[in-house]
Parts: sequence; C-alpha cells; structure tokens
Amino acid sequence: MVNGFIGVLPLQMTYRGAAIRAALASSLMVDNPRQDPLAGARLLRSFITGPQDLSLGETSGPQVQRMWQRLGGSTVPTYSMDWERVLRPAQFGIAMLKERSWMAGWLRPVGLAVDTLLRVGKRRRFRVEPLDARIERADINANELVALVRQFSARYELRPAWDDASLRWFLTHAARKEPFGDLIGRIVCGKNRAPLGCYLYYGRPGGIALVLQIFSGRGDADTVIKGLLADVNDLGCVVVRGRSQPDLLDALLQNGCIFKRAPSVTMHSRNAGLLAAIRAGDALVTGLAGESWARLTHGQFV
Repeated sequence: MVNGFIGVLPLQMTYRGAAIRAALASSLMVDNPRQDPLAGARLLRSFITGPQDLSLGETSGPQVQRMWQRLGGSTVPTYSMDWERVLRPAQFGIAMLKERSWMAGWLRPVGLAVDTLLRVGKRRRFRVEPLDARIERADINANELVALVRQFSARYELRPAWDDASLRWFLTHAARKEPFGDLIGRIVCGKNRAPLGCYLYYGRPGGIALVLQIFSGRGDADTVIKGLLADVNDLGCVVVRGRSQPDLLDALLQNGCIFKRAPSVTMHSRNAGLLAAIRAGDALVTGLAGESWARLTHGQFV
C-alpha cells in the first residue's frame, strides 16, 4: 500500500568547474496525513539524506518549508519571489475577470480604450520605454539558443552541467506547455551586434506572458530586461511575470516591476560552499535550471 510519494529530479551541476550531484524535490503528497502525520517528514528526510551533494526545492509551500528547516535546510528569499510588470492594466483586469466569467470578454473594447488613454496621458505610468537605437532584438534558432544559454550560464559559480544534447532536451519539453502560449526565445545585441543576453518566455497577444529565464552578461541586465519588456509589449501581452533571480533584482525594480511572495526555494547541503554560492546569488537553480520547464507543471496531456 502506497501512503505517499515524493518526486525527485536528479541534476548534474558544476561548482567552480567541478562536477557535483544535485537533486530537486518536486511533488510531495501523502494519502492520509491525519492517520500518518509524519509521513511527509519521513519522505522529505529520505530525500535530503540521499547520495546527492545538494538538495533543492523550487516550489516549497509554508508547511513544506518548515519541514525543510526542521531537517537542517534553509530558504533563500532572493530566489523565492515572483515579479510582475503590468503593461495594459485595464485589459489585465478584464483578463482576470474572464477567468471567472466568459462574459467579461465583452468588456475588451472598453479595456483597449482605457489603456490607450493611459498610454498617451501625462504620467504614462504603464508605458514601456523605447529601446536605445543601438540595441537590437532578434529571433534565434534552436542551435543559437543552446549556444547562448551555455555562454551566459557559464558566469555562475554554481550551474547546471548542460551539454548541447541535454539542453535541447530541456528546451523541447519546455516548449510543450500549451496553456501558456508559444515558447519564444530572443537575443538582445548591442554595439557591433555583440550578444548582451537572451530570454525565454511564453506568451500570446492579449494574454499573460510568463518568463522562463533571463540570461545576461555582467552589467547588461537592465538592457536585456528592457528588450524583454519591449518584446512582450509589441506582442500585445497585458502583463509579464517571472521568477526572481538575485542578480536581476535591481534591474527589474528600475524597470517598474513589483515583487510578491512565491513558493520558496529551499536547500540543504553539507558543503558550505554550495550554500554560500546560492545565498550570494551566484547560482542558477530556478526556471530552466529548476522544474519550471517541466510539462508536468501546467502542461496538457489530453
């Protein structure tokens, strides 16, 4: 008889050039917690005491977070937030109402009119600033995307040990999350078409854009984020959302993004260096490097 289970995703990572074993805890479920209230804790303990060098969780709720802490783990606040940038507030409100009643769709012309007035008004609070004329955004094919992700992820002290084949596998599965729209990848280039960064997001006109990952060179985060915002705005999205990355926090704030609490990133390791790298924000452990790419999170199987 199965009383519960915990999903585990093994990860090959590198830390300062050395290979390490990591594991990501996913779904944790117990059939009858009242009958066996410690079942969840035993499952989590069995995971944390496994052979891996680093144990991670990307979507730990408050109860699971407390279990991690009792077992010697900790949370990382700078990775545990969602950010949001509203682009078309009236249409965003209507989109939220439409989730409750299809009749809210009749208000779309009103939303378009209100958002147009807000964009031409004096305050222009929701306006996306135009990019510098020297900055270019461009579509990229799968091979180019793989090369760029590996290039920009290499600056992190702790990161996934992707090779071309494994990264293509992740990206192929990431593209199969139909409810969010198409997976769009673009590059941002500066002077002499030098790559400054790239980003991956799901989106469709009139919908909510969901960012899977933002990669940027050191010092280029602001420009890359401006490129992302211009991109989703041109597509006609009403709002864009993503997961916090410590090295991008300042640039996101400077571009009008707001932050809110999200399920926590949790970690456990006997190697103090691994924990220090994550606390310092010098680690790539969420998004494409976590479980957000997986079709099991909001995919369709019918």
